[in-house]
Formats: sequence, structure tokens, C-alpha cells
Amino acid sequence: MLRWIMAAGTCLFVSFGMTSINQPQTSLSPALAVQVGLTPESLAAAGLDAMQATALLSRMDDATEAVGAFGGAAAGLDAAINELIAMDRVLATNPDDEETATARNALSETLPGLQSQVASAKSALIFIGLQGLDSESQSRLERFMSAAGSTLPASMRVYPLTAIERRALEAALTAERRASQGGTTVDSSVASMLTACRSHPDVVAAMVGLSSNLAAIEAVYAAGTTR
Repeated sequence: MLRWIMAAGTCLFVSFGMTSINQPQTSLSPALAVQVGLTPESLAAAGLDAMQATALLSRMDDATEAVGAFGGAAAGLDAAINELIAMDRVLATNPDDEETATARNALSETLPGLQSQVASAKSALIFIGLQGLDSESQSRLERFMSAAGSTLPASMRVYPLTAIERRALEAALTAERRASQGGTTVDSSVASMLTACRSHPDVVAAMVGLSSNLAAIEAVYAAGTTR
């Protein structure tokens, strides 16, 4: 009979690894920034340049306590999920294993709390990264990150939308693409929606930022060394 003991996971820390004192100090902040949603694309769309991206990564590098909190929370959630998967495999072959079933139910009840800890630690890191940015850049970044998983072009992710409005805009873009392929035109309401989006000052600024700064910001992230 198996006994299930929840232990702190190490997946996140292993993926970052440790650096020998004889090796160059490689920054963890680019990978961490991407993990919390502060990607090069999001920064460029928000209007940041390479110098501001470097400063943002440096702030995250210096936030050792917040980084540790996020790493611990993420590792704990990862460990719990992996343990649940292992328990499910046991129960698939032995559904009458009451001890495992009880342990699984108890562990599954901890998931919301673990997810909340990760979300809180992530928010703290994002807050640190955004310090010193003007309110417009912060707002664009927050809107971009809220559109994670959207099919919208990067420049349109800074457009102020509710979740329902975002889905409507995605549908409008699909209709426009199909109309173009079929040699027809979209309804006036669809055309108006797309025109309003593309002409919005934040979207226009995002297009300029992506064109002007994305490559340089990607180079900052790729360099991976801030010290």
C-alpha cells in the first residue's frame, strides 16, 4: 500500500539551474519575465524600448524575495499536480485503493489555495517589474497580458476590451479574413468595429512600438546577462 506525502517540488528551480562561481552570472529574469507574461512582444506593444526593458529585467533580478516566493509557490503547485497525476494512475489500475483515493481528495482540495499563492506571487513580481513606468505603458501592458491566449494580433491586444468584446473582435477578424479569401466584403458593422480598433491611439502606438523596438527588446532578453 502506498503512502502519499506532499513535498515541495523542485521543478522550477531545476529548470533555472545553479551557476558556478567561475561562470558568468546569467540572469534568471528574462525567463521569469516571460513566465509571468512580461514578454518582449508585450513590452514593445506597450511602448517600451530596449533601455526600459533592461531596467525592468534588472528590477526583477534584484527582487530576490519576490522571486523566491514565486518559485516556491510554483514549485509547490507543480508538485501537487504531479502527485495527483501519479495517484490517478494508481487508481486507474486499482480503483478500490481507499487510502490513495482519500489522499487524492485531500490533496485536490489544496489546489485552489496553491493556485491563489502562485497568482499572488506572480502579481507581486509584475508589480515590481512595472515600477517606474508611466501609467499609459502600465495600462497597455496589463491589457496585453489580460488577452493572453487571444488570437488577436499583438497590436490589438492593448485595445481596451472586455472578454466578450475581445471574442467579438476575434470573430470580426475571422469574418474579414474569410471575406477577403472569398472576394467579398464584410458587413458594415464588422468593418466599423475593425476600423475603430485599428485607429485607436493605443493600437496605433503599439504598431509603432512593435515595429521600432521589438527586435532590440528581444536582443535584451536573448543576451540574458544583466550583471
